[in-house]
Amino acid sequence: MANIPTIIYAGTSISWQDSYQQYPATEFTLKYTLRGPTALDITASAYGNDYKVELTPTDTENWIPGHYWWYAIIEKQNFSIVIASGETEILPNPQTISSPFDGRSQIKRILDTLQAVMEGRASEKDLELEINGRRIKKMSHQELIEAYKLYKELYKQELFSQGKLKNNVFYLFRSVK
Repeated sequence: MANIPTIIYAGTSISWQDSYQQYPATEFTLKYTLRGPTALDITASAYGNDYKVELTPTDTENWIPGHYWWYAIIEKQNFSIVIASGETEILPNPQTISSPFDGRSQIKRILDTLQAVMEGRASEKDLELEINGRRIKKMSHQELIEAYKLYKELYKQELFSQGKLKNNVFYLFRSVK
C-alpha cells in the first residue's frame, strides 16, 4: 500500500516510505506519477528492500496547488506495473500566501454564498428584473433550498473524506413484549 500523503503543502518537506515485498527495491524502481493542474514525477530511493521518498522545500516550492491523481509504478527493464493509485491535494505554501486569504474549499464557499442569499432574500419577492432591456432571472426559493441541500451534503462528504467528520451510526432499542 502506498503511503503518499493525502494532503501536501507546496514548499515544505515531505517524506514517506513504501514496501512491496514481491518487488524489492534492490531489484526494481518505484516511480510516482502525479497528474492534475500540472504533471509531477517522483522517483523513490532504495531503502533496503523498501522504497523511500524524501523531498525538500526546494523540491516542492513550485508545485501548483490543486487536486492530483497519483499512480505508484514499479519498473524494471521491460517490466512496468501500476501497483497503487489514489488522490492527493496539494495546498499552497502557508508561508507565501498573501492576504486577503480564504482557506475555505470551493464547496464551502458556494454553501456559504447560498446561505447568505437565502438569508438576504427572506422578504424579497422579485425573481426577475429587467435593466436596459436585459432580463435577469434569479433562482426561485425552492431552487435555492435544493442547491443548499446538495452543497450541504457535498460539504459533509468533503469533511468526512478529510477525517474531520465521523460517520455516526445510531441504534434504536425497543422492548419486545
